[in-house]
Amino acid sequence: MLPNAIYARLDEPVRSQMSELVRVPGMALTGRLGLTALPAQAAQIALVFLAVTAVAAIGRAVLLWLDRRTDSAAVVRWGLSSAPMLGLWLLAELISLVAAFCLPPSLGLLSWLIAISGFFVLPLFCWRADIIEAVSPPRVWAPAWPGWPAAGFAVLMAMLYLAISTALDLVAQTARWTGPFAFVAEILASTALLAAAALPWLRRSRGAATLRAAAKALRPASLRAVLAVQLRIQGFAVLVFGPPIAVFAIDSIFFMPQATAYLSAAGTQPPPWLSQWAAFEQWVQWAWTIPAATVTAWITLICIARALRQNDAVPAASD
Repeated sequence: MLPNAIYARLDEPVRSQMSELVRVPGMALTGRLGLTALPAQAAQIALVFLAVTAVAAIGRAVLLWLDRRTDSAAVVRWGLSSAPMLGLWLLAELISLVAAFCLPPSLGLLSWLIAISGFFVLPLFCWRADIIEAVSPPRVWAPAWPGWPAAGFAVLMAMLYLAISTALDLVAQTARWTGPFAFVAEILASTALLAAAALPWLRRSRGAATLRAAAKALRPASLRAVLAVQLRIQGFAVLVFGPPIAVFAIDSIFFMPQATAYLSAAGTQPPPWLSQWAAFEQWVQWAWTIPAATVTAWITLICIARALRQNDAVPAASD
């Protein structure tokens, strides 16, 4: 891992303290289970292996049940094939974020707002019936406006989701044991509300047709397809963004302060590369959420639209 390569240049006491920090979870586990004869690191590895295996088995069983009519894996692969267009979008966001970091505060705030605003117009690109009808999406395409009724209904669904999410967070904070139940409830709520918002948008519905389209999107078959897509994309996001963000977070919280304190106590000036690395980590932790959220939202929106189409919830683009 990158921090190990960086801190290999430091003295042995610092490296020993890092290794001890890594062993702490295993030591706690062996003490809890009374397995004092078992090495802490072996117990830690066994625990991680069993937890990952159990989660993978449960997730596989759930996806098999959800994918009775729609192959969510194929839908996600199709969504990932829109990477050229997503790459252009991310490039614009990254330019805005770099500008926000480098420019004076007033202009930097404007660049940051531009990057944020790009997140909210994703449906204009992802919820287009002609795009999701294609065997493979084009490399680049323009936005399309669905009309005020469909857009307003989508905003209403987004506000309802925020209200439900806030209420579930309050419940989870009040009684900590409800945390897993709140998480499941939030996933189910987002599944239903995304489906209800997507179908009127894709159909460009108006008037009473908006409510009829939303009701059709809430059929069990459509909801199963949307939920399967969401679960696969959540797993994709964890695999892609989890490891690097964990490395940066652990490094900045635990390793960097210890290294800096040790060098200060020894009367040694920290090397320039260490300060540069610390500044880079701070920038990454400040800026990573917008690109990560954009990637996850883009793939989620476009794959949900594709899943609804495969369940015959969306008419052909020529309709």
